[in-house]
Amino acid sequence: MPSHRDLKVWQRSHDLAARIYDATRGKPASTDPALVSQLRRSSQSIGANIAEGRGLGTNPQFRRHLDIALGSAAETEAHLTVCLDHDVLSAKVVFDLRDEVATVQRMLLALKASIPPQ
Repeated sequence: MPSHRDLKVWQRSHDLAARIYDATRGKPASTDPALVSQLRRSSQSIGANIAEGRGLGTNPQFRRHLDIALGSAAETEAHLTVCLDHDVLSAKVVFDLRDEVATVQRMLLALKASIPPQ
């Protein structure tokens, strides 16, 4: 069985987390550090759940972890919206990152649909 690193959706989610980390690096002290931390953690959780599910070795467990990754993607999108509302990140950055989250979500759904239940 190929590694999680071979999955395009894992690669894309890993790149998304890196982009979010870069976008939030060096924010001023007035920025809500808890919001930035939670945004980073939720984005990292997407790829971590793909990897964990793949590593467990059964289709039902993998599908379950893809659902968890979808939840983390939704959480990431919600945190990006709060970052926009509170001027933590610019509108262009938030819209670009939300587009990437949506792409990852579509890829997760397609991967999940391709995995037999058993």
